[in-house]
Amino acid sequence: KGRESNATKKCLFIHFSSIAVFGTVESMCGIAGIWDIQGAPLKDGAIDRMQKTLTHRGPDAFGVYALPYVAFAHTRLSIIDVSSAGAQPFTSSDGRYVLVFNGEIYNYKELREQYFSSETFSSSSDTEVLLHMLIRFGPEALPKLRGMFAFAFFDTQENKMLLACDAFGKKPLYYSWKNKTFLFASEPKALIASGYLEAKLDTHVVEKYLLHEYCPSPLSGFKDIYTLGAGQYMEITPDSQKIVRWYRLKISPKSHISFQNA
Repeated sequence: KGRESNATKKCLFIHFSSIAVFGTVESMCGIAGIWDIQGAPLKDGAIDRMQKTLTHRGPDAFGVYALPYVAFAHTRLSIIDVSSAGAQPFTSSDGRYVLVFNGEIYNYKELREQYFSSETFSSSSDTEVLLHMLIRFGPEALPKLRGMFAFAFFDTQENKMLLACDAFGKKPLYYSWKNKTFLFASEPKALIASGYLEAKLDTHVVEKYLLHEYCPSPLSGFKDIYTLGAGQYMEITPDSQKIVRWYRLKISPKSHISFQNA
């Protein structure tokens, strides 16, 4: 137990030291989830333990969506549509799709007007607009979004999951595999609290941390826990997994003047 505690402290030091590269730690919702891709029952209380570790991120409301083989949790910091209509996990009206989302979509009103002006919404939240965008466009929705976000979107009928991070990785998303069980969360400690993983230092990251003074993605500082990188999305089915870079920063020269002319 003592060694595990020390490993946790070392990993957290490396993890939180890297956050300064992307910005300060702030409270804005927490998300977590577990999915046994073979349909086996989840560990009792796992999603509740994960949610409990994230309460500091979202003190306004707490929600859980649970089936025997998949579960999602959300802790809410209410910003847009502070009513219960914007609570998460957010499900589609037919119950097929489930979304947990951390962040903010700045252009959600424009997207709603452009693509769903004739449809009836149950809330005035950006979460519901994001849900509809993902239902209609899938990963192709990502370049249309303006904002900071990390989310997980699950199709209960097709049995597949889409996870994504915003273009610059402002909102964190950590994930891990334990055999055929996939886990994700806003913070590594939520994954560890699930009971599926142990807190162990990833010794391979120490050299990189000392060299760069942060943990380069997909490393997290913890063994078997990874980060979904900035501008990336992950698609998972029971038979496949892929990570795709949906955004790359385009750098253009300010002028095309030659060295001689300069």
